[in-house]
Amino acid sequence: MKVELLSKGIDKSEVFEDKVLKVIEGFTAFFGEDAKYRVVYRKEDRFKVVEITIQSKLGTFRAEKVHEEIYTALKEAEDTLWRQVRRVKAKGEKKRRDKTTREAVVENTEVVASFDGSIDRVKKVDPSIITKEEAVELMVRLGHSFFVFIDKDTGNSSVVYVREERKYGANSYGVIEVEKNLSFPELEALA
Repeated sequence: MKVELLSKGIDKSEVFEDKVLKVIEGFTAFFGEDAKYRVVYRKEDRFKVVEITIQSKLGTFRAEKVHEEIYTALKEAEDTLWRQVRRVKAKGEKKRRDKTTREAVVENTEVVASFDGSIDRVKKVDPSIITKEEAVELMVRLGHSFFVFIDKDTGNSSVVYVREERKYGANSYGVIEVEKNLSFPELEALA
């Protein structure tokens, strides 16, 4: 088990970090010893933020909670992760009958200095080959507003995204499909 604890703008606290390690120990029974845990706690104005990311064979699980009390934020993040675990366990029984899927993992994050509102972060992903429905499930579980994947049915690169709730109602999602995936010779011709 690999644990990374980061404190940003808040003094390190052994008592708090011991509490974090106890929370992580609780997840070890489910995720096993190979999982990687990253916990970032920081201060934003008068609020405390606790962000927990778990990378395991089952995928990436993430929760970020904001509260005036850091221990409350930790407990809320833990509760969110356990809800995600329960959802995965319930769906896992159904998934075992189907072919298993792999999750897109952010391989590399490069930060580019910028002060004029231009691109300030570039992420590279290894897209999963999954169905649209599985992509929506992963996006919701990760708490993201979009998710990049390769459509199992068409073989094309695609993106699922959350549509505006005020316009389309709750639980409304869209898909952007790439009509033509360029091969390397076509990309070189564009350069």
